[in-house]
Amino acid sequence: MKEMWKNCSHKKQLLLVLSALVLCLSVSVGMTLAYFTDWTAASGEGKVADMKPDTELKEEIQNLDKVITVENTGTAEAFIRVKVFYPNPELNNMEVTFESDEGWEEKDDGYWFYTKVLAGGETTSELKVNVTAHVKADGGTPDFQIIVVHENTPAVYDESGNAQPRDWYAAQSQTEGEEGNE
Repeated sequence: MKEMWKNCSHKKQLLLVLSALVLCLSVSVGMTLAYFTDWTAASGEGKVADMKPDTELKEEIQNLDKVITVENTGTAEAFIRVKVFYPNPELNNMEVTFESDEGWEEKDDGYWFYTKVLAGGETTSELKVNVTAHVKADGGTPDFQIIVVHENTPAVYDESGNAQPRDWYAAQSQTEGEEGNE
């Protein structure tokens, strides 16, 4: 081995190989440190996605009856529920009944739930409030107001792919009212 160190050309080759190895290691360490310490700044604003349903209540008066539908004017799928407020039928000499097309279901809390997912641009089937007002002694019908509150909440899907309402307590609501006897 001493002979190898005596020969100058071998020393130069060995030093050249060691220098190249040190240079490669130092470059790769520098790049690794740069990768883990790099940062950047961003500014501005932009809308990521509109994931909130937007709905519009549609009411049509037919004689004393009210026909209710709800349209999803947003882009997100939604569940819908409505609650109908009306005067006490016994005190106002009238009868109030409901007639629903497919998809509506009345719950114990007084809300009517649309059981299908309502996609953007779709409208619910009709929910009809039938009013039979008995003639008063003076020959007229009682004055009354039917108020409809509708709410929506986004549809979320469980791991099995079944749609569920997200949270009715955080639902968006809208109230509409019209005179029943104008």
